Amino acid sequence: MKVLNEDPGRKIYSLLKELNAIFNKNLREYLAGWNITAQQIMVLSLLRERGEMKISEIAYGMDLADSNISGIVDRLEHNGLVERMRSLKDRRIVKVRLTGKAEDMIKDLDTDIGKYFSHIIDRFTESELDGIITSIEMLRDKLKN
Repeated sequence: MKVLNEDPGRKIYSLLKELNAIFNKNLREYLAGWNITAQQIMVLSLLRERGEMKISEIAYGMDLADSNISGIVDRLEHNGLVERMRSLKDRRIVKVRLTGKAEDMIKDLDTDIGKYFSHIIDRFTESELDGIITSIEMLRDKLKN
């Protein structure tokens, strides 16, 4: 089946760009009820995965500038979701860690997002899902090399 009437590279780029825009729009709308942004969730997820981290480590992990991460962490700290801690050995070193409030929120959010994606996934047959997953994995693997 030939579906490419245009340059395949441009078509893939265009589709990925469109999917990203749709996904981000839907996620923003969905997260509005949680009073949190996608970038804030990414910071919380990174901290949950790796434990306490310096601002520079978070920035590197998210491929953003330290100043951008500082602003995100400021808002998260203001909302009681993270806290900054100074090292006892070297007071210049400041690390960020999740609070109990953030841990609880992330668990609830994970459950809620799982339901959201289940709603989307339920629209596909098992065969369609296998094809989508296989194609995305193939694209990822080719892009890595």
